Amino acid sequence: MKQEICGFNNCIPDRTIKYRFDSIFDIGRNILPEPIKDFARKRLNGVDPKYPLDNPQRISVGGYEANYWIKSSSDWYRLVDQKSEVEYASEMMRTLGKINKAVFFDIGAAQGKYSLAAVSAGAGEVVAFDPDPLSYTMFDANLSLNPEMSKKVRLLPIGLGDQENTFSLFTDKRGINAPSMKYTNKGFLDVVQIKVYKLDDLIDSGLIPLPDVVKIDVEGAEMMVLRGMHMLLSSSNKPPHIFIEIHSKYLKQFGSNVFELVRLLNNFGYRDMVTWQQGVNFLSHFVINE
Repeated sequence: MKQEICGFNNCIPDRTIKYRFDSIFDIGRNILPEPIKDFARKRLNGVDPKYPLDNPQRISVGGYEANYWIKSSSDWYRLVDQKSEVEYASEMMRTLGKINKAVFFDIGAAQGKYSLAAVSAGAGEVVAFDPDPLSYTMFDANLSLNPEMSKKVRLLPIGLGDQENTFSLFTDKRGINAPSMKYTNKGFLDVVQIKVYKLDDLIDSGLIPLPDVVKIDVEGAEMMVLRGMHMLLSSSNKPPHIFIEIHSKYLKQFGSNVFELVRLLNNFGYRDMVTWQQGVNFLSHFVINE
């Protein structure tokens, strides 16, 4: 699938979102029901539809390999069939490789795809956050497959937001749909209660270090996470790099939009160095505007 590489002034001319679908696959990814998409993935990739796969797979993410379990079609899509995020992952790993012993925050870590690759890319410490019980279990299982890498990874089963509280997380114990704090998908079959904290409070308490690179993928709750980082982003110790998947469709359900998010980061002194348009989403690398 072709990706659009652009800055927001080009991706979103005249401050109106222009969704670009470069192929029939892009259209299908955004409008088809999950069971049909699941079937299509299996057929197009020529994969045995019987999951879980018996053996772990050695997978490259941004040019760095680790071992992962493939328990569902969603695992296959996110870990093996990475067409939609190859360049984004490579940009992230190149950035980590340029910083000596970088501290990497993986917010919305899922199966640990970026966390494990980050260790291989040279990160000195990884702090991963994911409140979804299934994602946490999968990540923990993948850590066990990579014992040397796991020494540098701290996995925290909590969510991040703009207030400390208990929230409902809509999830899918089949592992097909990415969980969210809003009912964004009809495939959600379960609800779990999760603890959510402000990143500023965790840093201020000394529980976690200051990050060099932050990656955020939280299914529409991006503004909640960023507001909970207000003190960090206002400080002289702000992370020089923020990688963020901007879910323009889901942001609306959280009372926000793409323009508000970009404006917030601009106000904190960041600019988007490169952005890939992925259907209705954006994969962006923000850097300090020097």
